[in-house]
Amino acid sequence: MSFGKHPAPLTTLAHFTDTHLLAGGGLLGGSIDTDARLVESLDRLRETVRGQEAPLAALIVSGDITDLAEPEAYARALQLLDTAADELGAQLIVTPGNHDERPPMAEHLLGLEASEAPLDAVHDLGGLRVISLDSTLPGYHHGGFDQGQAEWLREQLRMPAPLGTVIVMHHPPVPYRTDVMRLLEFVDDDELADIVRDTDVRLILAGHLHVVGGGTCGGVPVSVAGAISYVDDLTVSPESMRGIDDAQAFSLVEVYAETITHWSVQSRAYEGTSPLPSSLLAKLASMPDDERREAFSRKSPA
Repeated sequence: MSFGKHPAPLTTLAHFTDTHLLAGGGLLGGSIDTDARLVESLDRLRETVRGQEAPLAALIVSGDITDLAEPEAYARALQLLDTAADELGAQLIVTPGNHDERPPMAEHLLGLEASEAPLDAVHDLGGLRVISLDSTLPGYHHGGFDQGQAEWLREQLRMPAPLGTVIVMHHPPVPYRTDVMRLLEFVDDDELADIVRDTDVRLILAGHLHVVGGGTCGGVPVSVAGAISYVDDLTVSPESMRGIDDAQAFSLVEVYAETITHWSVQSRAYEGTSPLPSSLLAKLASMPDDERREAFSRKSPA
């Protein structure tokens, strides 16, 4: 049932990023339990999608899955992510980040032959095309197109998909607020903008910055999800950086025929007010469509 003018979304994507898992349950920076952060985030995802009308089509992780590219950390990521995706009936889609390395990720997470080749892939989610674009450059933390990737992407986008295309990459192709992170940006953003402009690309999903944010690239919206591991404190001067073990989040991406929305979901439980009573929701659901808005939206007389 839809209470407003818009129908339920056609499909839903969960966008995680920057999990930074370590082998043996090691603590990131000596203090952050990234394994526990991922476990609780997946539990929050289960709560978030429970009972929703649109199916969860994919669990997407846009890079920095591990912190040191350890095989054991990739095996743990696979265990947690694959189990959750299978339980939720979703496809698992991953792309590397600058803290990942292609050979161990290919072998221990994707079940592929260990290789330095870009880990690019195309996924069909019931007519929605999702392209996981490996934005990493071996030996560096900044991102860009590796040899042949730009041409490969142009070819993939030559024919439109029924519900359009979403690109998943680690490095956001937008200007960064933090100065030192601009040294680790996606340097080929102009070329990417030229490739996606006037195509069926509807949204670009990215991570890397450990904050919720966004922008545009070639007229296409860019959605940056909050990190699962830790968050960059933007109250610090743009000249500096500080991570905090709080306010972690993931994104819920809802695909409609005419638009795509994205919502930030707190990946940790916080104390809050009570939800709306079920009796009120049941009463609204029982009303005719033309009475429901009037009953709930009309302000009481002063």
